[in-house]
Amino acid sequence: MKHISILALEDATMTSIDSSQQLLNRVNDFLKYQKKSAFYMVEIVAVEKNVILNHGLYSICVNKTIDEVKKTDVIVIPLLCGDFSKAIQANKIYHDWVISQYHNGAEIVCLCVGSFFLASTGLLKNKKCAIHWAAKDEFKTMFPDVNLIDDKIITDESGIYTCAGGYSYLNLLLYIIEKHMGKEMSILASKMFEIDIERKSQNPFIIFIGQKRHADKEVLCAQEFIENNPKEIFTVDEICSKFDVGRRTFERRFRKCTGNSIAEYIQRVKVEFAKKQLESAFGRVRKLLDDFEAFPLPVIAAIDGYALGGGMEMALACDLRFGSANAKLGMPQGRLGLIPGWNGIQRLVELVGRGTALRLLYTGETVSAKDAHAMHLLDDVAADGSTVVQHALAFVQSLDKTAPLSLAATKAVTLAALRTPSANATKVATHAFEKLWFTRDHREAESAFAEKRTPSFVGS
Repeated sequence: MKHISILALEDATMTSIDSSQQLLNRVNDFLKYQKKSAFYMVEIVAVEKNVILNHGLYSICVNKTIDEVKKTDVIVIPLLCGDFSKAIQANKIYHDWVISQYHNGAEIVCLCVGSFFLASTGLLKNKKCAIHWAAKDEFKTMFPDVNLIDDKIITDESGIYTCAGGYSYLNLLLYIIEKHMGKEMSILASKMFEIDIERKSQNPFIIFIGQKRHADKEVLCAQEFIENNPKEIFTVDEICSKFDVGRRTFERRFRKCTGNSIAEYIQRVKVEFAKKQLESAFGRVRKLLDDFEAFPLPVIAAIDGYALGGGMEMALACDLRFGSANAKLGMPQGRLGLIPGWNGIQRLVELVGRGTALRLLYTGETVSAKDAHAMHLLDDVAADGSTVVQHALAFVQSLDKTAPLSLAATKAVTLAALRTPSANATKVATHAFEKLWFTRDHREAESAFAEKRTPSFVGS
């Protein structure tokens, strides 16, 4: 039998304490129904018998004080709320007990932003830690020696388990149940509590919020300008020129303050703007996907899991689609008495041909990543969900060798070749070529070739 100690920390959330206790005790109920012995002994522990939470809103009469628990197998650290610095200070009294139990063999299961407390013990130093995306910057500032992971839901290293934000701690508890008792029990618990056991990433929930806790006024002004103009297209040089600063120095200052290069910041603002457009106005989705398609730079879809219906239409509006091994794609609108409404049929036919498109649309079938790759729905398949974004980013970084204006022109001419008569497409291509011939980037490429060096493109 494993002994579980759930800490009733000051400023902890009642829900994380109670739901941990409920879920772990329910596993014992499942075993009882199967005429097996209980696996967990679950106790809520604290420094005192009676604990007040949420400024007096709740009180807990704990099972034991930490002084009464000489040996435990698993420590559950709940979510904290409010001011993390104050919460850390208020709970320092637990440090020695947690550290001692860990070195004595106890596992530590840390829920969401409970990681602030755990990191304050020093046990997370140089270890991986998942954290809620909204708390990432504050955590990184307070604990720079922790290897912060902000895309995955769960980390597992040296007997310490952490998880991302909100109610994703339920997925961590299922993960612990699976480690202790096997997949079957974990699946049973997920079904009884209706928890999506397959969720591995918090990326779908992330909102990009620029880091502005710094005192560099010019960087702040640049951030404000970028954020206030998400529809505009401008280069890094134009940003630097606007604020009358040298590019190399300003790039270095910008990254130091925000954690992003200027180009990355521009892209993340545009992606966040696009996400908000999707979420706030369904009727504008078609225009948004048309804007994706017409965007003058490559747009790459990284697909992990399901891309069905509208998700598939969004992927089709992108220039290339990279998928993880567990990606599943399909157009099941017909099963709902509909058809794709955002130009998805036209794009699908262009991509896979009339016969394959009709089969997918008629049947509404969901195809695997392997089959999607074979029929050219996916351009490449990465090993798993943790690498598909890295794979896509690596491809995007490889485009640094191609002039930005050439990328834009190539995309425009390709669309013209697909959508307009060949004579018109030829005119578009000829005009683009003539225009590019007189650009600074073309002259730079010629000079670089003659001088046997890598060209430095500026997008003009």
